[in-house]
Amino acid sequence: MSDRMRRHRERLASGRVVLPVEVHLSDLADALVEAGWLEAWDQEDRKAIGRGLERLIDHLVSVGGDV
Repeated sequence: MSDRMRRHRERLASGRVVLPVEVHLSDLADALVEAGWLEAWDQEDRKAIGRGLERLIDHLVSVGGDV
């Protein structure tokens, strides 16, 4: 089984999905830094931005939308 298929099945089993979202990357990075979800030195790192966004979304879901 390919790694991609394994990750897909693991996500499905855990109730997680990958959603395509179109954003201005620099604006998103700036907002994540300002809110404390991303370190300034990671603003050019797409994977770090993705991890920061995932943490923010997980936080929003866990607290019912209160930032």
